[in-house]
Amino acid sequence: MSTRDDDDEGKLLGEHGLDLLGGSAAAEQQLQAGGVEPAAVLDTMSHLVASVAEIQPPPALKARLMESLGKVNRFEWAVDRFAAMLKVGAGKARQLLMAMDEPASWQPGPVPGCELYYLDAPVAGAIAGFVRFNAGVTFPHHLHKGEESVLVLQGSLRDSDGTVLVTGTAERKGAGTEHAITALPGPPCIYAAVVLDGLDIPGYEL
Repeated sequence: MSTRDDDDEGKLLGEHGLDLLGGSAAAEQQLQAGGVEPAAVLDTMSHLVASVAEIQPPPALKARLMESLGKVNRFEWAVDRFAAMLKVGAGKARQLLMAMDEPASWQPGPVPGCELYYLDAPVAGAIAGFVRFNAGVTFPHHLHKGEESVLVLQGSLRDSDGTVLVTGTAERKGAGTEHAITALPGPPCIYAAVVLDGLDIPGYEL
């Protein structure tokens, strides 16, 4: 058989071999029309399956996998909106949102009761990440050197200009704006932020 014939037969096997396992009559007819015996295809596939050694994952890896499958993403509603903010795909956005529950993801913020979780920014010179702060804690007064985009993921906060943002609220602040924000009573406030050109927080460096 020529190389071309081998290629054609391989294509037929690839396109219709698996369909045979589902009892597809159309796949059987296609193979026969190409001069390939369906029974031989099934026999070959069965030998291939039997020859593949079963792989047992390490217990720790299996445990982590099963744990991750059992997790429910409490921020699933925010995946698409967060993905657009960070300019990443939905899968990556979902992964980052779920990683928030890992204690190692966070580091101390500018004041006690406030924590920061840095992410790769979507553009050079920007700062991106999550901010989490407890009820009654105020994120200190700061200046936006560039535009800031915010999406509240949990809880609520009050801006120093009197605006209240609740879960699901998005807001933009222009370059040169200044304010402070305070977490309102309830669960810790968590919001995602992307800030172009950074922030100026007196006595603290991001």
